[in-house]
Amino acid sequence: MLDSLLDHLARSRGIGDAYYDYRGELKQVSHATKKALLAVMGCQVDDADALAREIAELDAARWRTLLPPVAVIRPGHTGVVVALPGDCLDQPLDWTLELADG
Repeated sequence: MLDSLLDHLARSRGIGDAYYDYRGELKQVSHATKKALLAVMGCQVDDADALAREIAELDAARWRTLLPPVAVIRPGHTGVVVALPGDCLDQPLDWTLELADG
């Protein structure tokens, strides 16, 4: 169970399962490397309960913000995805659009 939690948390923290090296060869990220990277990020890698709590916190954090800090819209693509809790779907949404120079 600890291994699956570590893999889940690693993916949630942006650590992939594999990468291509400078020669173009596919390299797998070892379990030990994932564990070491997560430990450096401050995760308690030997405590399954702590890993599960951190995974839950990361999953919940995705829904706490309406938009990413910056949303780029290009001509012809005028949609922006807004994340809202289900109980707010029937409420009006007030928002402001700020155009950046450049």
